[in-house]
Amino acid sequence: MLWTVCISLTFIPFINSFKYARTLTEDNTSKASKAWIESNLPAGSKILIDAGRTIISSGPRLHESRVNIERKLEAIRKLKDGETFDSPMVKIVDSNAAIYYELLLKTHPGVTYDITSTELGRVVESVDFYKVNKYNYFIHDGDQVFRTNDPLWRNKYPKSAAFYDAIDHSFTLIASFEPSPTRSGPSIKVYKIQ
Repeated sequence: MLWTVCISLTFIPFINSFKYARTLTEDNTSKASKAWIESNLPAGSKILIDAGRTIISSGPRLHESRVNIERKLEAIRKLKDGETFDSPMVKIVDSNAAIYYELLLKTHPGVTYDITSTELGRVVESVDFYKVNKYNYFIHDGDQVFRTNDPLWRNKYPKSAAFYDAIDHSFTLIASFEPSPTRSGPSIKVYKIQ
């Protein structure tokens, strides 16, 4: 009887540990999508990506072109005390961030892209804007869905809401990376624009 109780009490933690260990058997969606993108999308492609203004926090960590990094570095160097590059939303990146961008330029990788951020979905134009301005791809981070479905967010950012409503019938889905029992991370979708 005592053995049965002991086995019963350890069974659930064992199953939970097993489930977690199983998620470590496959690359997460961010890493898998980055590998696929770097193998299948030409370097220098013009990409719109769901990310923050200065950093890709949950999607594929793609490398920006030297021109984009230099543009950000120039803007950051011009900041006065107390000013931030990512105002008014976040207010994290100040003039001290110049060091980060200087190091990025020194260790600049070969495969880079002309990246434009949606600034977490807040700063987007119409679908037609990206077609006319010759964007090649859009990388959608599924973590944005909770925002795009929120009525308060939709009222605050109506242009963004219209954009996200239109992507599935305006762009061509070419790759999708979904979480699974063996893969962690957000749903990441790669769309071809042109």
